[in-house]
Amino acid sequence: EPPVNMSNSIYLEFKKNLKLSNEIEIKKLVNKINNKMRTFAKGYKAEFLGLLNKKTIKIKLEIVGDGDYLPKFAGNLDIITNMAANILTNK
Repeated sequence: EPPVNMSNSIYLEFKKNLKLSNEIEIKKLVNKINNKMRTFAKGYKAEFLGLLNKKTIKIKLEIVGDGDYLPKFAGNLDIITNMAANILTNK
C-alpha cells in the first residue's frame, strides 16, 4: 500500500467580489509560484481550483519528494531541507 503524498488546501477570502480578470491573474500568479518553488523542490505543485463563491477561492498544494534519502511521500521534509539549503547558499 503506497502512502499518501502530502497535500493541503488553502482557502482565501477577499473583501471584494472577484471578477474573471482576477481569476486569470490568480492562475498566472499560481504558475509563477510553481516555477519558483520547483527550484527548491521538483515535486511541488499548487493548483488553483477556482471560485467557491464570489469572494472565496481554493488552492490545492501538493508536494512529492525526490526520493533520494527519504521516501517520496515525505515531500514536506524534502521541501524544508531544500529551502534551507538554498537560503544558506544564497545569502
